[in-house]
Parts: sequence; C-alpha cells; structure tokens
Amino acid sequence: MTRLARGGWVGLARGLECLRALPALSDASILAPRPPTCHGCVSGPQGRRGLSTGEKDGTISSLATSSVGRSDQGSTSPRFYKRATAARDEENEGLWCVKLDGRKLRTPSLKVLHLPNAALAHAIAVEWEYQSTSSIRAFTMPLMQLATTATDRAPKDRNENVATLLRYIHSDPGLCWVDEPGTKLADAHRDGWKPVLDYFNDDLGVELNKNESFIPEDQPQESIDKLGEYLRGLDDWEFTCVYVLSTAVKSLLLARSVLEGKVSIQEAIYLSRLEEELQIEEWGMVEGGHDVDRADQNVRVSAPAVFMRLYKGV
Repeated sequence: MTRLARGGWVGLARGLECLRALPALSDASILAPRPPTCHGCVSGPQGRRGLSTGEKDGTISSLATSSVGRSDQGSTSPRFYKRATAARDEENEGLWCVKLDGRKLRTPSLKVLHLPNAALAHAIAVEWEYQSTSSIRAFTMPLMQLATTATDRAPKDRNENVATLLRYIHSDPGLCWVDEPGTKLADAHRDGWKPVLDYFNDDLGVELNKNESFIPEDQPQESIDKLGEYLRGLDDWEFTCVYVLSTAVKSLLLARSVLEGKVSIQEAIYLSRLEEELQIEEWGMVEGGHDVDRADQNVRVSAPAVFMRLYKGV
C-alpha cells in the first residue's frame, strides 16, 4: 500500500472515530453548505426505512444510506445479520458483491450491488462487518454510500451534475486567491493553490485563469468545453468520486489533484479550510465546533480518495 493510500485510511478512520463519538449531532450542526444536486444516495423518508430482505432471490436491500460524512440519527437501524463477506458474483464474471449472511446486498433502488474488484468488495464488507452488534449507523459506511451512489444516481444525474461543476468552476477557490506578497494569507494561498492550478491546466490542456479579485471572472469557453468532455468521459465510479470530493472541498481543481495523487489528503483538508485554519492558529480552536468540522471533513475527503485508490488498485 502506498503512503498516500495509508494516509487516506488513517484520515478516514480518525474522522469516523470522532463522528461516532457525537451521536446527538444533526446534519445541520456539522455540515457546511453545499452546491445544489449533491450526490446523496437516498433522500427523503426512504432513507429511514432501514433494510429489507428478499427471501425469494436471496438478496438484501440497503435503504439506510445517506450523504458521505453525515451523522444522522434517522439512518440508524437494528443490525439483523451476523456476518458480512465479499465474494465473486457467480452470475456476473469479473464482478464482486457483498453478502450479509450469504445473501447479496442490494442498493436502495433494489439493484444488486456489483463491484468492479475484490479490494472494493472487501472494504465495503468490512464496513458492514464492523457495525455495532445492536445497530447500523449508515454515516460510518462512506465507501458503501459512494458505491450505491455510483450505481443508482450517477448514470441518471450525470448531465445535471456535470453542468453544476462547470457552473461553479468560475468561482473555484483554485482561481480566487489573494496575491498580495508579504501577508500570511497571501503566502498560504499562493503556496497552496498555485501548484494546483498549474497542474490542472497542464494535465488537462486547459487555460483557466486566476481571478484578479474575489469577483469571479468568466473563463475561456474553449477550456470549459474541454472540462465538460473530460467529466462526461469518466465512468460512473470515477465521476462519483470527482463530484463528491469536489463538493467536499468546494473545488474541482483540488479534487482532481487529490484523486490523481498530486496533493495528499491531509494537505487537501487543510487547503479546503485554509482561512478557518489560519484563524484557529491565530485565535485558538473552539471545541465542539472546529474539531467536529475537521472530523467531518476528514471523512468527506478521505472516503472518495480511498475509494478511487481501491478502484484503480493503487
């Protein structure tokens, strides 16, 4: 396992451990605002039904998933199985599945959860296996949430979500940063964001320009068109990770740098919270506020990064 992959697992574990200790917090208390059309796996009352079993076809339907990193009491349901395992799907050559007491796990839309490789199947099985003996807490299964999102939501929401990412690119933090030498904030912005912008432009062959102020400027249409082609060319697993990570760090530029291994997970977490972290360094941390935000961000950033590395076999 690479250093980056180990860092992802450590960040994910630390974030989940902190969130498990805060069962009384609602979504609103720990989540920052997101762009519209986020990739939650289940929305509305369906997400509170728990899980159902299919006696005839030997499957289990998961209806207790929620957005990555959320601590939601409503998504807790009793644990009804003894053991979770990963197995090759005997009906689909080359694919894997997760089984609970020998029955295949299904997504919220009742599709069998097919996974592309053993690594992802085993990782998701571990999330189910290590649930409490008395209850299932969906927010502690971020890899499962990403997998069901990629299966159920990514195909039908692709065009809308591509449009959302392109609409927000003009105000991406990677393009809107202070460039006044001699100040701590400006130095941190330049050191953090300039390499991200340079890599994004060079690797994708686009010409996104740094804004000269915090008022977003329109980027070249040719570059926007190229980005659209890139996003539409990703498979559902890749696009789900790009989209979810972009909403977590509020930056498509930073999300891609993380997924390509150019920026570490911990660096991305710090950069996505840069202004707040500088305030903490100056004035101190508020317990029950800043620490919870950090834990939540650890999960949100680590989960798609770990998922993509398992998918690619890195």
